[in-house]
Amino acid sequence: MSQENFAWEEIRIPEQKEFDAVLFPLVLAPKESNRSRPLEFWLEQLATHKQYLAERCVQHGTIVFRGFPVVTAADFDAFVKARDFKGMEYIGGAAPRRNIVGGVFTTNESPPHLFINFHHEMAQNPKFPSHLFFFCERPPAEGGQTPLVLSNQVYQRMKAKFPEFVAKLESTGVRYTRYLGNGDDHTSTIGRGWQSTWLTQDKEEAERKCRALGGNFEWQPNGSMKLQSTVLSAVREDPRNGMKRWFNQLGVAHPEHGWNDSLNKPSHACMFADGTPLPPEPLRWMLTMMDEIAVDVTWQTGDVMHCDNLVVLHGRRPFSGPRSILAWLAE
Repeated sequence: MSQENFAWEEIRIPEQKEFDAVLFPLVLAPKESNRSRPLEFWLEQLATHKQYLAERCVQHGTIVFRGFPVVTAADFDAFVKARDFKGMEYIGGAAPRRNIVGGVFTTNESPPHLFINFHHEMAQNPKFPSHLFFFCERPPAEGGQTPLVLSNQVYQRMKAKFPEFVAKLESTGVRYTRYLGNGDDHTSTIGRGWQSTWLTQDKEEAERKCRALGGNFEWQPNGSMKLQSTVLSAVREDPRNGMKRWFNQLGVAHPEHGWNDSLNKPSHACMFADGTPLPPEPLRWMLTMMDEIAVDVTWQTGDVMHCDNLVVLHGRRPFSGPRSILAWLAE
């Protein structure tokens, strides 16, 4: 479809990269003649062109909307809902976060000096969001980017470098183990306690919700819950185009540098589904490789970032100064 049909235009930013002749991410901004248009106008445009935007998001992995009149959390909520996305309850997630309004949540509220490595949102569960949206309410003084990596690029590089390791991942799958505290721990990137994880204060209800996701649990003497996932794929084929995606949490559940707090230790965070440990060498190389091919878009106030959760891994760079990035998870 010709760009003349749209009230926005594609722009270039310094951080973009090109993979297989496709820009990553795609960045859209209002055309000069439309820069004073109110939010309501853009909501109509989003609704009208939702199918086109869906196709472009699969193609590019991420769309950054820059320069649109999105000012508040409520604006952000309306911006997402204009394209008929349905919000997903944050059940089974690990990150400490709060609901703001509608489908809007805070992003991971762990301390700013911590780097959150690359991951697909909630890939440690059989139920995960299909799309993620981020909104920059206030960029930090320094750092704090949400780095992005194309999952098929990770898969291709890992398969070429470590074919036997990837073959076992594909044939065996993985299991994740995590301890959920008796209450939230805001010093940890995975500090969501069992009450917040299952959205209940009742242990029996928490157990029911855990079973619904296929997980095994064991209550600990200190009141925490040991949670082991069902067997999950570490590589998924995208049904829309047949591409294989590196869909897992091996970046954040890394056996040497992954989940680590007062309850969790990296060595037991993730294993092959048959119980054997993951070899460290491929995963060390993976972390370096993902960092090399990542795109770090510097946040600007009002930015909205739309990520296809099957296509793109994301993380969080350390930062200084106040930072407010909000999130929206879609079913």
